Amino acid sequence: MFGLKLLARLAAALHLQPGTEDRRTALAEEATAMARALGDKPSLAWVLMMRVLALLGPDNVDERRALTGEIIRLADENNQPIAALQAMTVRQGSRFRTGRWRTMNPA
Repeated sequence: MFGLKLLARLAAALHLQPGTEDRRTALAEEATAMARALGDKPSLAWVLMMRVLALLGPDNVDERRALTGEIIRLADENNQPIAALQAMTVRQGSRFRTGRWRTMNPA
């Protein structure tokens, strides 16, 4: 489990480095595949959040939206309110930045 979290964290950390998009994507995909194979839902939620961070930028909006939805579902299923809140925050920020702020649910 340590290895998959290390890969995911590295992918997220690299989002600050220009020109690392391909590496970030590959690391995040590898970590996600490992987490899914492991079957540990709380770890999967964490890895998916790191993947969302790795994908930050003007591209991949639809993928990030799908990932945050999955994180929220996993967090709800495993009583992880902090993970759900983090995912909701990222999702709302994405909506705001892409001009979809009218779809933001205030509740």
